[in-house]
Amino acid sequence: MPKVKNIDLSNGLRIHVTKPHWWRDIFPEANTKMRVEMKSGRKGNVSLWQDVFDGPIYVLPGTNTNAFFCLYDFDTCYCLFRIDSGLPFQPVPTNSRLYRILFTSDCYIREATYFEWHEVMDELQKTSSSDFSRQRMRLDLRVRETPQSILNRLRSQTVPPD
Repeated sequence: MPKVKNIDLSNGLRIHVTKPHWWRDIFPEANTKMRVEMKSGRKGNVSLWQDVFDGPIYVLPGTNTNAFFCLYDFDTCYCLFRIDSGLPFQPVPTNSRLYRILFTSDCYIREATYFEWHEVMDELQKTSSSDFSRQRMRLDLRVRETPQSILNRLRSQTVPPD
């Protein structure tokens, strides 16, 4: 039975997250599906690779009402993706981490810029534990992240330059 969670963001987006059951994570086709609903009624879909070591862990609202950020644990590092459900999908560069992670999308998705990484880090520092719990995507068989543990790991990781 998959795990399902609805996440309402402060910019008005609702993200309906469906994660595979933990035992499905061992199969290469396992993925987390995010259905994005905008206030206008328009919907978008994104599907990202999920396994025991890799997967999306947290979503934050973007400054644009149709956009949000998805923090992804890529085993040895975090990736940050900006997803804009108001724009159509465009192919991602074949030499990017996103190319290896993205299954399907009908939304515009790209890796975050240097400045967006720092915006997200600033937001994480201000995030209350209740907001963090509400916007976190539970991962079975994993250590539970906190805003502080994510920030500590991000500080030891090189944030990609623009």
